[in-house]
Amino acid sequence: LARDGGDAECVRPLWMLGCAHEAACELELAADHQHRALALDPRFDPAHECLVRVEERAARPSGALAALETWAEVSRDPHLRARAALRAAEHVLATGDGARARQHLESATREDPELGEAWVLLCDLAADVSEESELRGLCERALGAITPGAHSARIALRLARLAEVAGERRGPAESLAAVSSSTPSQAASRQTRARISAEFSPMPPVKTIASS
Repeated sequence: LARDGGDAECVRPLWMLGCAHEAACELELAADHQHRALALDPRFDPAHECLVRVEERAARPSGALAALETWAEVSRDPHLRARAALRAAEHVLATGDGARARQHLESATREDPELGEAWVLLCDLAADVSEESELRGLCERALGAITPGAHSARIALRLARLAEVAGERRGPAESLAAVSSSTPSQAASRQTRARISAEFSPMPPVKTIASS
């Protein structure tokens, strides 16, 4: 594969050789070939994906995190950048660095505003460190960005609970409106909405038995 000038035609063969080494559990050689491929084309997504996988299989979390952070910066595909940033946040959370994880999640939601997993995790982190008004604003942004489903239901539930704690009557209902119940394909969302509605519905009045 040695070619003068670092011919870009070597990128795919290097990637494929790296994948072959990975399949043979030769992880050091696999990582080396992916690094060589990325030196020729830093935006070659398959090599980034394989390198992350190899670093994780080799139990090198710092190497996997570095590979994910690089991928999140250089990929041509915003959806892949978002996914890489989300995975980087998950790796960082394992170290207890919530602030750094939040930076990655904010990047993920910028790159792909419909990435519900990133919004849920971002709201979870914000709940521990943010003021109530900031958290509510974040939840509202999330609900305005993602499509109805399981992720929006979790965020709507958090927003409804915030409103309930604040003693607002309309807040829970407005939050629940973000959870779709209109199509058969979203049956799970309807069930979640029903559960949330039940949680925040007032108790019916107790009937008294008239004395005869």
